[in-house]
Amino acid sequence: MRIRYSLIAVFVLSLSARAQVANPTSDQISAAISKGIQHAGQSQGLLLVDNARQFFQAFGEYGAMSGNLKPGTQVPATGFQVRIFTPLEWIAQLASQAAGSGRTFTPNNVTPEMLRPVLRVAAFPSTPPTVGLNLGLDVSSVTDVLLKDASGNNEVRPLGRVPLVNRYQHVQGLLVAFSLDDLARIRQANPEFYIAVVGKDASKDFKIKRKFFSQLP
Repeated sequence: MRIRYSLIAVFVLSLSARAQVANPTSDQISAAISKGIQHAGQSQGLLLVDNARQFFQAFGEYGAMSGNLKPGTQVPATGFQVRIFTPLEWIAQLASQAAGSGRTFTPNNVTPEMLRPVLRVAAFPSTPPTVGLNLGLDVSSVTDVLLKDASGNNEVRPLGRVPLVNRYQHVQGLLVAFSLDDLARIRQANPEFYIAVVGKDASKDFKIKRKFFSQLP
């Protein structure tokens, strides 16, 4: 992924001081830590991207570099992206960050905050191309992130938000968290659901299909 963010600091999303935590086994926690350490410095969780937008941007960038674009042709922005973390994937993420920075991470480092029963979603903005003309076409910060049921008729708002700022200072993403109880509620009729990313002038609904469930333990 081309977009670069400082995730180590901002990925501590503070929620309300409830004592409720998810209840994975010690073996599950150890496996999540092992996974993160084996992929040191690499982002964990389920990544979904706006493939159509990324294709058109790559095509436009190639045209710009080769001089094949007509004068005034704009190269599109990336489109939104999301990375999704269950509590176990969150622990894998933190273990990966620690290992990538040369720090140890063991089950003793796992705190109740890390185990809160929430689904964390990092939503990344739609950013301009690195080459070629773009006068703001489809460039957008993330202003909100919602959960929707499979019908799209029922929404869940996040419990908390933290800005994610990248090297394009005029656009930012969001890190949000949703209650796993709320997630279970909107999945009662159909286990598939949507993560809706909202921007100033654009939006994107990412469908979480059955084929993705194995990546969200």
